[in-house]
Amino acid sequence: MTSTHKKAYHILATGFEPFGNPMPKDNPSWESLKLLEKVIEFEDKIFYVHASEIPVEYKPVEDIIPLLHRENKFDFVMHIGQGGSSSIQFETCAVAGDYFKLDNKKQTPANNLAPKKYLPTSGDAKSFVLKPELDFQALRQKVEVRSGFKKIGLSNSAGRYLCEYTYFCSLGEALLIKKKDPTDKRKPIFVHVPRPDKEISLDAISKVLKAIIISLPEV
Repeated sequence: MTSTHKKAYHILATGFEPFGNPMPKDNPSWESLKLLEKVIEFEDKIFYVHASEIPVEYKPVEDIIPLLHRENKFDFVMHIGQGGSSSIQFETCAVAGDYFKLDNKKQTPANNLAPKKYLPTSGDAKSFVLKPELDFQALRQKVEVRSGFKKIGLSNSAGRYLCEYTYFCSLGEALLIKKKDPTDKRKPIFVHVPRPDKEISLDAISKVLKAIIISLPEV
């Protein structure tokens, strides 16, 4: 089957700039994404990966996420961040509040909350949770088989920092887009990856990301 006859999917994929004290020279979320092919052909599908590096700063994320979402009618959105373990974690949800950790500019979001446009009009906003409509168990199983990497877990706490903040904004933006265009089915997910070590190389992390992308239409 030629690529012109394959089902096409557009994937927005983001990684982060370095963060921490002392500041490391790179961030594996972006470095692994840079290794990923921008066009991936698999069976009867072809995936176009639109990659972008985003800052570890709350205010720019508030502005950048909506702009990135509106660049294309994406089928999936995959945000990648640096985790704290040697495993890869699928984040199953994101919370609206309690963002007290300082970003790279020593700032926090207003009221330590996600932007108002993504929040409910009543109730406890800071505890408001957004979740993607995705079968994470099935995704994990498919990715383990296709990548050969078995240390993949599910998490319900993305860290209340820029990773979770970005995820919440992205989930919220996807919902706003769907309200305007019910045919839009984009699904944001967040993946925490480790720094390369003796258990997993940067190439291997990139291979897992590829396995995630080709598996997303099946879950």
